[in-house]
Amino acid sequence: MKTSKSYWVLFGVIAAVAAAAAIVTGAVVLALPGGDDSTDTLVSTGLLAASRERLGVCVQGVAGVAVDTDKARKQVQAALGEVTSHPLWEAGVAGNQPPIVGQGCPSQPYLLRPGVSYGGKPIGDPAVQRVDTASAYRVFIFVLPPQKLTEVFGDPQTAIRVEPQEFLCEGEVCAEVSTGLYVAPQELADSGFLKDWLNKALGLEPLVPEEEQPEVPGQR
Repeated sequence: MKTSKSYWVLFGVIAAVAAAAAIVTGAVVLALPGGDDSTDTLVSTGLLAASRERLGVCVQGVAGVAVDTDKARKQVQAALGEVTSHPLWEAGVAGNQPPIVGQGCPSQPYLLRPGVSYGGKPIGDPAVQRVDTASAYRVFIFVLPPQKLTEVFGDPQTAIRVEPQEFLCEGEVCAEVSTGLYVAPQELADSGFLKDWLNKALGLEPLVPEEEQPEVPGQR
């Protein structure tokens, strides 16, 4: 896995979770002063939560998009079949059982909440996204109309299309355990596009190619 040179590319990194004495791979990690422990536990695998035994991905149409759930499930399964060939798959997110794809997601997209806006980098807000037990889904795929994607991201072609969807907290440290991926209907049908963004959402690839990442002052 390539190491990010940018302080704002927060996926695909190894973060030490001090309160849990654990290492979380591929997650946004933030402090939540005065936080309490979740009932689930953070783990060092790419599944991120102890309650998960396999990779789960859900897909749901939002903002007026009607998704053919059976077709969408097959499209995501096809893309996951390519993701499983990634060199880091076995060491990262393989789990003990084959991946599953769920029809419908257990929570609504964070970026479509009232008052929430895309900030150009995946941060999230554990104060409102915290869960006591992680859902079965490591990635939530939200299918939006193209015009809604533009409204949310500005230029969807250059935007980082992922945002934390769920956090687990241990003490004052909260770590992302589920990621929202935002796509248009035609992109859901594009197996190459979907494979690339699933790799990024899972931390198997950097969100921004290394050559495009801005330099951090003083770092070489």
